[in-house]
Amino acid sequence: NKIFAERDLTNLAKQYENNEFGRFIKEGAVVDLSHTINDGFKTDVDAYNAIFTSRERAIAKTLAKKVLKVLKERRKGNVFYEQDEGIMLDVNAYASGSERVFMDVTAPTKRPLCAVEIMVDESGSMGGAREEAARLAAMCLEAFCRELKIPFGVYGHCELGGVMINEYLKMDDVKNNINASKLVSMQAHDACNHDGYGLRFGISKLVKRPETQKFLFVLSDGRPNGTGYGHTQMVHDMEYLNKICKKSHIAIIPIAIGDDFNNLQAIYGKELVDGRDLQKLPTEIARILLAKIKKLL
Repeated sequence: NKIFAERDLTNLAKQYENNEFGRFIKEGAVVDLSHTINDGFKTDVDAYNAIFTSRERAIAKTLAKKVLKVLKERRKGNVFYEQDEGIMLDVNAYASGSERVFMDVTAPTKRPLCAVEIMVDESGSMGGAREEAARLAAMCLEAFCRELKIPFGVYGHCELGGVMINEYLKMDDVKNNINASKLVSMQAHDACNHDGYGLRFGISKLVKRPETQKFLFVLSDGRPNGTGYGHTQMVHDMEYLNKICKKSHIAIIPIAIGDDFNNLQAIYGKELVDGRDLQKLPTEIARILLAKIKKLL
């Protein structure tokens, strides 16, 4: 662990920059682990509508409305009259004798407010109710972000020999409602989870984004148990990954949806969100993002 944390931190930085996600420390030596990317998921609107019903759709839309007006002003620009201070004189206010005689103008901006990504643990223990809750949570976030025209990506990961990355939605897919139905393909697999690898991959996508703020939701139900990779390695991984995220304005929002809450808290710290109430998780995750966005406005 000391070797991992001290001697190889610089090497890990270089590996990260070169997209060598699979190199990690095992018994003091560097070990390779490869990954494959699956992105050929088909759209299935009927199955999507059966899962993401009008109730969830209405909730996502209602939450989005709370910031939609402000976002429209950002995109179109606005003029504010009779201000206490501003960049120009409000002639009409001055002529009428008002004490508030300034105007202020906000320039229009086409730049998205932020980018959002969700990385879901798809190991075997995520089957059943957890799998269903994670899928519905991804759908709620997608609908919320599409309403606000916020770029949104969805990935799943697990490890069986190598790491499998499932790319369900790319950032540009937020423009197309039909592509959201690809999320019906999300499922748990008879495999382990190598969370650090999944995080590295997800972060590498966000690092390249032009937005000033990026959010990475991480859904997991327990400690990583990949090839030669467990709780201790994940703790050291997070020390490095948090530095990368801080430098690139990426906020990790970890959500625990299993019974291993305490061990996950040792990995992610006080930022860990308790998502063990699976009934509330899908809409709660959209509310979390709403609160984060409001702080940016």
